[in-house]
Amino acid sequence: MRALGSGHLLDLARALCEQLQHLAIDRIDPFARCGQVGWRARLTHRGPVTLAEGRLVRKLALHHWILISMLLGAGIGLPLNLLAARGALDPSWPRTAADIGSQLGTLFLRLLQMVVVPLIVSSLVTGVTGMGSIERLGKLGGRTFGFYITTSLAAIVTGLVMVNLLQPGAGSMLAPADGTVIAPHVVAVNHDHYFSFRLDLDVDGSTNSFVIDRLKSVTLPEDNPRRSVWVADETVAGTESEAQLTIDYNRPAVWRVTSDQRRNQVGYPTSYQLMPGSNGNTLLSADDYPRRRAGFVDHHLWVTPLASDEWYAAGDYPTLSEPGKGLPAWTAANRSIADTDIVLWYTIGMHHMVRAEDWPVMPVLWHWFELRPFDFFDGNPAMDLPEAP
Repeated sequence: MRALGSGHLLDLARALCEQLQHLAIDRIDPFARCGQVGWRARLTHRGPVTLAEGRLVRKLALHHWILISMLLGAGIGLPLNLLAARGALDPSWPRTAADIGSQLGTLFLRLLQMVVVPLIVSSLVTGVTGMGSIERLGKLGGRTFGFYITTSLAAIVTGLVMVNLLQPGAGSMLAPADGTVIAPHVVAVNHDHYFSFRLDLDVDGSTNSFVIDRLKSVTLPEDNPRRSVWVADETVAGTESEAQLTIDYNRPAVWRVTSDQRRNQVGYPTSYQLMPGSNGNTLLSADDYPRRRAGFVDHHLWVTPLASDEWYAAGDYPTLSEPGKGLPAWTAANRSIADTDIVLWYTIGMHHMVRAEDWPVMPVLWHWFELRPFDFFDGNPAMDLPEAP
């Protein structure tokens, strides 16, 4: 076999150029057509006119298609998001449509690269082979490298000068809707803290029950000088679903674990009260993924029968789990919690809207609950403490 000379390479480039002309490419060089010699090349489109069915049909230019696509995307995406926000549409549909659009856009870019890259390569091959001498190639490379360095240096210098002179954003302390500016260029995002406490109480033995004393207002008769009083309506929770409770200050209640074996001197079952302190309700939507994975935040209190494999409110592996693990999965069976060994799961939640004083180190913020005896003693156990010496 013999090596291809510059003449053969030029013939090959000319043949490639003629093939590209059949793909509506007018020319690959404003200075040298396919039969001429030149080292500069540019790719131009023949135009928006093609021959179809014996007549000229005018086609839309590429930038028109891009504009139409953008308008179609906005026309479809905005109504879908609006319907989803109003609850008239499944919230997953807009995300699905966006995913499909993203895949189609990626496919379009890949196809565009498949067309553009061969055209650029062919134009470079045509220019190089048409130079006729290796010395001219060196000059071309030097000029190209010098032009690249010059334009890059100009862009860098322009950027640095403009940023330091104009200082865009200087003095602006605008924060996003879901965060707070706590220092220059530092935004603390609104977030929550949730803690679940597993309380395995054995009040005078392991056979216990969970009692809810709901405090209700009662209207008194007309002849009574008082108009109303409040009373405690005692309810013993029989199953897990009856003990899934959320704090409501408009409907107060006392939560107690009572003994089924002992009573105090006046006949009440001995018990311990779980008294909530400062707390908060989740503000995340029910379909939000963090809430689905931390399902225990749906209620401030859960009560379950003691089980040797139930230790963590969000499941054994909360950072790798699927939604619904832990308490939501366990209590789905709605097991009995009356007259048995029970476990209380108390949730403390707080909404952290960050303030300037939390930066750079947040000081202590107290959230608490209390376990206190309720009819457990016959009287105040502090009454017989010895006097100080």
